[in-house]
Amino acid sequence: MWMESLTVKLIAWPLAFLGICIVQMKLPLVKLEDVSNSEVKKEEKKAKDQRPREPFEYERYSDEELMDVYKHIDREAYPERFQKLEAEMEKRKKAEQGACH
Repeated sequence: MWMESLTVKLIAWPLAFLGICIVQMKLPLVKLEDVSNSEVKKEEKKAKDQRPREPFEYERYSDEELMDVYKHIDREAYPERFQKLEAEMEKRKKAEQGACH
């Protein structure tokens, strides 16, 4: 009898308390399929990013890549590329402003 009460005091109550604490903290429970779906999406994005990109297809460049090109492009030697670059940056700026409103 005393062994049962000792077991309850040492094992059951702490486990119950821990369970209550976890529920109170509202820790997110992640399903295994959610993890696998996110892994698939990461792989798809990685594959998309690794596709060969035609030079000067600025619509496929990331924002950081566009800024890098903008900082380093020779505007006098490549005026057409610079115009395409500016057009893409303006398009993204308008899209971003439209999304905010």
